[in-house]
Formats: sequence, C-alpha cells, structure tokens
Amino acid sequence: MKKLFSVILIILIVSLIHPLKAQHLLKNSSVTGVCYAGNKIKKIYIPPPDAFYNKASSKTRGSITIYYTGFPSAAMTAMEYAKSILETLLPADTKLTVLASWEKISTSGVLGNSTVTGYAWGRWLNALNPMALYPVALAEKIAGESLNADEQGDIILKINNSINWYLGTDGKTPVFEYDLITVVLHEICHGLGFFDSMNINSTLGGYGISSIPMIYDTFIENLAEKRLTDASEFINPSSALRSQLIGGQLYFNGPLLKKYSVLNSYSTTRAKLWAPPSWDAGSSISHLDEYATPDSNALMTPYIDFGEAIHDPGKYTFSILGDL
Repeated sequence: MKKLFSVILIILIVSLIHPLKAQHLLKNSSVTGVCYAGNKIKKIYIPPPDAFYNKASSKTRGSITIYYTGFPSAAMTAMEYAKSILETLLPADTKLTVLASWEKISTSGVLGNSTVTGYAWGRWLNALNPMALYPVALAEKIAGESLNADEQGDIILKINNSINWYLGTDGKTPVFEYDLITVVLHEICHGLGFFDSMNINSTLGGYGISSIPMIYDTFIENLAEKRLTDASEFINPSSALRSQLIGGQLYFNGPLLKKYSVLNSYSTTRAKLWAPPSWDAGSSISHLDEYATPDSNALMTPYIDFGEAIHDPGKYTFSILGDL
C-alpha cells in the first residue's frame, strides 16, 4: 500500500512539474491563414534582411523542419530558401515543424493556405496572458519544449500546384508569375500566430473558442483605441462587434510595434488591419491592410500580385509576432 501511495505521489509531482503534454493541446482543423492571388502586376522586390546574410552560418538562429509531400525539386529549393530566411530571424530556441503539400486547392484564387494543428491555453504555459489561446508553435516557444510529435506538425501548409509559380530565389519574378518564396513566408508567419479567431454571421460578430480569444485577438482595437476583447466595451458576440469587424477601421496595437513606429517617426504607432465590408474567414482581420501598408512591410497583406517578391517579413510583422 505504501509503495502504491509513493507511485501516485511521484505521478502527481511529475504532472505538476511538467503539466504541458500533448493532451493539453486543443486540436484544430480549420484553416487559419489564406494567401490570395492578386490580379494586378506589382513589379517589386524586397530582398531578405541583412540578418539573413550576416547569420547564414550562425548557430544563433531558429530551426524549421519541413516535411514535403508531392513537391517538385525546384519548388522544394524555393521552400528551403524561404525557410532559411525565417530561421535567421527567429530566436535560437524557436523550433517548429511544417507539413507541406503540393496540391490543387479548389477555392478560386488561393495561392496557399495554412492550418495550425493545435492551441494551448495561456495559463498552461505561464504565459503573459493566461486567458488567451496560443497556437502550438508559439506555445512551444513560450514553454521551451515540444508539445506534440514532429510527425503531427505545428503547421500544415498547402501550396496550390495549379498556379503559375516563379520558383527562383533571386526575386526576379516575371509579371505573369507568382513568387513562391513570398507565399511560403506569408503562410508560415500565419502559423506562428499571425491570425485571429473573429467571425460573423448575418446579425452578430464574435471571437474565440468557447469565447476564449486567440492571443492575436487581444491586441486588436478600433479607431477609438477600444480593444475588441474588452468585455466592458463589447459584448461577445454582439451586433456591435459585427459592425467593427467589417468597418474598415481596425488596428493591431502592441508595445513592440509601438516602439518600432516611434523609433522610425511613423505618423501612427498602430498597424492597420484588413477589415473589408465583405467578410472573408481566414483573410479578414488576419492580414495587414492591403492599401495602407508600406511595401517594405507588405508581406502580410491579403493579396500577392503578379511579379511581387517580398523576401523580408518586415518590421511590422516581426514586431507583431514579438508582441504575441
């Protein structure tokens, strides 16, 4: 009996010391990020940041593992190049796995989409916000440990194989092709947490899984600087929230983003988000505004145009990921 009691006590102690296991992840199968094909020609090239060249062989970089299904070799080369850009920008203790497939996406105009495989509640992570949900890749960064097996993946990435892709790495994208590296960077950034849980129907708007917001949601505010997740300002769900979500005046406001904007003497310390009058799940709110965002920060706008090559995620995006 004493032996049994000792075993139970050890199990309880271990569970308290290591509370984060795969069973604490809330599974997800819904698409959390979409990148659309623009119909304009936008011949620009934003090269990788200096860190990419300075830290190419450095050990102080993140680690991304991609498991490929169906990719031709040239597309895999472009994917690996995009991966290496992000690895040089991410902190050294950041590790994530991506399950990537090269397949036909039936939804019209979609270049690629991504799905995070699960979420963890902030209180399980001892995160700064205990009452928010964190996508698994971000949760693992905060927890300092893996929360699922590599073969389960942190991000599921689908690339549309019916698109006229440019697979080069030099940014010289022809005006009749779409740049694969840009789309891969875009979708992995979604998987790192650049997405919302907002939604609307014909009368109401709301957020959250069982009303628990994604961490990204908690930084969204309106023109008057009122946070959408502030229950004293907006009931969840409500018609008032619906009006905000399709009103075209929503912003991401976080301390790192504000610091970056102040240091660069920007006219605003917030980043305007994409909130068009026609709701589009996976696109609305989960992107920077298509028209108000400077080209140097435009990776996370909803559309990638013909000829557009953005190989630098930009300070907006990495400030937002840092705030998350």
